[in-house]
Amino acid sequence: MSISSWSRQRLSRFLQKLPQLPPLRKMDDDAKKMKNHLRGLFFLLLLLMSHNAYAEADGPDYWRVHGVDGGDVLNIRREANGTSEKIGEIPPDAQCIKNLNCIGGLTLNEFTTLSEAQKEKVKKERPRWCQIEFQGVTGWVDGRYLREGSCTNN
Repeated sequence: MSISSWSRQRLSRFLQKLPQLPPLRKMDDDAKKMKNHLRGLFFLLLLLMSHNAYAEADGPDYWRVHGVDGGDVLNIRREANGTSEKIGEIPPDAQCIKNLNCIGGLTLNEFTTLSEAQKEKVKKERPRWCQIEFQGVTGWVDGRYLREGSCTNN
């Protein structure tokens, strides 16, 4: 389909009535300024996001007890092993257990690449122990019995 000369004339008149755009050179300078501002904002956001990633790299801020029977307790130990001196207890429904550090367990690479049988073997060879604080007692607990929790009593 071709455009008739009458249509071309109307289009030409319409385009002449449009407001004039700023010179291309000016737009290039403004575009460069905008690009630099956006680049700075991007790096600022990246910096802020990387700080949050680092802050959460060691696990959650608080734990809750998981998998301990109703009549039992989770033992707090002086050292990160099951034969260490018991220095406290945590009820089976406890929340607000402050996470200080965890050792052992699976690495991210092991978690994502090993089979379930291989994962179980590593967990037995290198069990996860977490250093916690609960109601003024600081010690170590078996990481198998912890899940991410929360605390509203900060």
